Amino acid sequence: MELNTSQPQHSQIVSKPSRNPILYIVCGVVIITIVLLALLIWQQKQQIASVANELTNTQKLNEELTKARQSLENKAVQKEDAPSKTGDENAQVVALAESYQKAASITTYDYKVEKLEAEFARVSFKTPYVEQCFYKKVDGTWTQIFCGVVRPSSALIKQYGIPTTLTTY
Repeated sequence: MELNTSQPQHSQIVSKPSRNPILYIVCGVVIITIVLLALLIWQQKQQIASVANELTNTQKLNEELTKARQSLENKAVQKEDAPSKTGDENAQVVALAESYQKAASITTYDYKVEKLEAEFARVSFKTPYVEQCFYKKVDGTWTQIFCGVVRPSSALIKQYGIPTTLTTY
């Protein structure tokens, strides 16, 4: 037997399968694209769920506001139906102002109920120096808490809880 030291022939060469790098690149790009699309779809679903949740909360708040508005409208209608006490209260303040005028020996000048708020009233006397009197309703009776040419002091305003809308001229 003789050793064959010659070059192998073409048919004897075992061929390896060709590995084309372009094929691997294309497969990698396709896989990455699929992963990115899946991530994008998941993110969009999360945003849609968040918007739907906000919409639900907004609708609930809208319903609560509608109920509150209807309740306030009903209360306003009930107040309109109730008899008005401002005319009576105004008359009480005027009577008190007249009694103050007499007690202070003030020559009869014009006076006017400037403001009447809840349990407070401001009456101005048209004297040469324009005097202001403040009254507070205590236990159903109007009581004078301050009279003078100037505004009441801030301590007095705080002490009696006089509304700031009443003390502004």
